[in-house]
Parts: sequence; C-alpha cells; structure tokens
Amino acid sequence: MSAIFMELGLIMQAGITIADGLSMLAEDESDKNFKKILTSLYDETVVGMPLSEALANVKDFPGIFPKYAVDMIAVGEGTGRLEQVFFTLSDYYYQRDQLAKTIRGAILYPAMLLGMIVLIVLILITQVLPIFNTVYNQMGAQMSSIASALMNFGTFITENMAIVIIMAIVLLAGIFVAGRLLFSRSGLMRNISVSRFAASLSMSLASGLGVDESFEMAQKIIGDSVLTPQVEQCKKFIADGESFSNALSKSKIFPVLYTSMLSSGFKTGSADTIMNEIVRRIDESVNDEIDELVASVEPTLVIIMSVLIGFILLSVMLPLMNIMTVIGG
Repeated sequence: MSAIFMELGLIMQAGITIADGLSMLAEDESDKNFKKILTSLYDETVVGMPLSEALANVKDFPGIFPKYAVDMIAVGEGTGRLEQVFFTLSDYYYQRDQLAKTIRGAILYPAMLLGMIVLIVLILITQVLPIFNTVYNQMGAQMSSIASALMNFGTFITENMAIVIIMAIVLLAGIFVAGRLLFSRSGLMRNISVSRFAASLSMSLASGLGVDESFEMAQKIIGDSVLTPQVEQCKKFIADGESFSNALSKSKIFPVLYTSMLSSGFKTGSADTIMNEIVRRIDESVNDEIDELVASVEPTLVIIMSVLIGFILLSVMLPLMNIMTVIGG
C-alpha cells in the first residue's frame, strides 16, 4: 500500500496522468497478480472512471484496497488534493507496516526463546536423565526422588506423545487467546489505537476535510477498540456544540499537552501540522513501550531457563558427586 501510493503521488507530481502512470507501473511490474491489478486499474481509469471507483472494484481482486484508502482518495478527488492524499496515505501505511514489524519482532523473539527452553528441558528429562539413571543402577545406587520424578515424567511424555501434543496445542491456544485479551486491554494497545486515530485525523485534515468529516473518518479506522468509548464520548461532546479541541480534551483521548497543542493549531490554521507532530510523538512512545517490554521479558526468560536447567542437572549431579566422594574415600 505504501509503495503504490507513493508511486502514484510521484506520478502526479511529475505531471503524468493517473492512467498513463498506471500503464507505466504495470509494464515494470514483475509480480503477475499485481500486474493484473495495475492493468485493471489502467483499463478503468483510461476511459474516465475515477481512481477511487476503480480501486474499490478491481477486476478479480475485489476489496484488495482498504475501504479507508478508497474513501480518502475519493476525498482527494473531490477537494483537488489527490497528490497530497497519495503521499499522506503512503506515510500512513508505511508507519503501520513498521509498527506491525516491531510488534511481530517483540512477540517472535520471546516465543523462540521460550520454545528453546521447553526443547532443552524435554531433551534433559527424556534423553539425559535415563542415561544418568543407567549409570546410577550400574553403581548400585538410585537417583534423587526429584530426578526420578522428572525422568518418569519424561517417560510419560515419550510414551504418550500424541496426547501430550494435543494438550500442548490446547494450552498454547489458551495462552494465545488470553494473551490477545490482555493485550487488547493493555495501555500499549490503547496507545496504538490513539496513534491510528491521530494519524487518520492528520490525514483527513490535510486532505481538506472539515473537522466533523475528519472525525468520522478517524472513527472508522480504529473500529471497535479499547479507545471506542472515549471516541463515542468525544463525538457526543461535538454534537452538543463543543469545539473539536475541547471535545478531545474532555474525553481524554490525548494527553493534556497534545490537546493544548492541537487547540493552538486550530487557532493558527496549522492543525494538520500539529497533528503530524502528535502522531510522531505517539509512535515514538509506542515503540519505546514495545522495546521496554521486550527488554524486560528477555532477561526473565533467560533466568527461568538457567534456573530450570541448573535445577535438573544439580538434582542428578549432587548425588553422583557424593557417591564419587565415598568411592574415592
């Protein structure tokens, strides 16, 4: 999304028509499906169809372009700010993509580390402990009760692998659902919704929409989120005659500093610029929160792994060391 809208913006900036630009993009495109999309858009726009309509009804690929983007392009066509809308949409989807990558990275690394912990523990209790048990038996001794219990657990896992896999899948699904629920209600998720809301407001204002229309567009982009009650409250304040900045302040969607900045922006005619700055600051805050979360989870998992592995090995090695001491004595 970011790339195609950036290219369309550059095409308009160069004075090339949308249809001719789409034709050039289609010629250079190597991906077969995307080439079909660009060709379909060219076929529709070259005969005079507005780009927003062509994007909403791409042949063989219905709905591939987000409705929000289609609506914003329709606004740009109506206000004569289509070029600006293209660049703004490009920035918006680029920021969303970067945020998505950051979140995926924040989830993937701890998940891999946790998987490694489970794998190492499974190898220890299913492969290593039986070897130590054999050594103990040859020496006429027994492992500690803890080590024996862990080995028996490992034997159960080996003999009932299908049941264990099913239980693990159910457990992981439960953890995933619970994690999503907690994340959706977390402060981080709220800040992500605020960031999207602010970005949509910024884009709508820059595209020439009025405050009411910009608010409606921003409300669509966040959908049903943790921010929805405050957005509905803000909408009610506006309907009651409050100014947009006062409504934002009363509903506490943004921190006090940001609402004050926005209020000044409306007075000076630079609301879209101020909103861009607010979006930048919120995005930085979200990225910092994600980095802090990863920084706290990583050492915790490492400590857990070290303690588990150390506990299992010590439960086997300490009795063995005592036996060796007796034999040596």
